[in-house]
Amino acid sequence: MSNYRKVAVLFLAVAFLLTLPGCAGKPTKANFEKIENGMSFAKVKSILGAPDETKEGSGGLLDVTAGGKICTWKTADDETLTVTFDKDDKVVAKAGF
Repeated sequence: MSNYRKVAVLFLAVAFLLTLPGCAGKPTKANFEKIENGMSFAKVKSILGAPDETKEGSGGLLDVTAGGKICTWKTADDETLTVTFDKDDKVVAKAGF
């Protein structure tokens, strides 16, 4: 196999691997509607992808979740989706759309 061909194959493999994180999930209305109370953070992440921002600890709304976290996602239309998790990483509330 020529060096040119090896480089081309390597480039295509890397390009393919870089697209995989986008396959994990997208913050769309249809995907957001799949989120239910009691769902784990891992499941939500598999549906919406990694959150754009995560706030952990106590204070404000997080006092209600006793040490949980609030995660936000931005959609392609610049909508903000918010999912609140309790200390056990289970969904307790969501807001958006």
